[in-house]
Amino acid sequence: MPITCCTLDFILRRLKRWNALLLIASLSFTFNTCVNAADAVDFMLLDLSGQSRSLSDYRGQWVIINFWATWCAPCLKEIPELVRFQNKNSARVQVIGIDFEQTPIDEVQRFVRSLRMNYPVLRIGDQPLLPFEPLKGLPSTFFISPQGAIVHRHLCLLYTSDAADDTP
Repeated sequence: MPITCCTLDFILRRLKRWNALLLIASLSFTFNTCVNAADAVDFMLLDLSGQSRSLSDYRGQWVIINFWATWCAPCLKEIPELVRFQNKNSARVQVIGIDFEQTPIDEVQRFVRSLRMNYPVLRIGDQPLLPFEPLKGLPSTFFISPQGAIVHRHLCLLYTSDAADDTP
């Protein structure tokens, strides 16, 4: 059965958006035959302790990459939802936050501690992070398949408490 816009709309109205997007990502993987190695994306960025982290370190599992900044009001609403999502789904999905600003590291570390971010936080580098950039705004979220392909991109909030409305 083909996935139609009506089907996706129904799913998004019935489920919490994070779970719905995870389902969409799973379905898109199911309906794609095979991801070519050339389609896999990778990057290497520093985490808050100065260690290099690579997207390919997470190959074999779903990854949600969330670009955010400390000054971004929608990001402040979304990060607690990402923390809850990571708590519930850590066996299936790895969330990675990318701090998309040049704020001093100690301020970012305080920010991360204050929001109890329970997933890796990386710092954006000096060079554009292709194919993710240029971003159209913050927050920006990308779903990455276990093979390393971008299967979904989303600009703005993915989930708020009122998004769980179960009305048809």
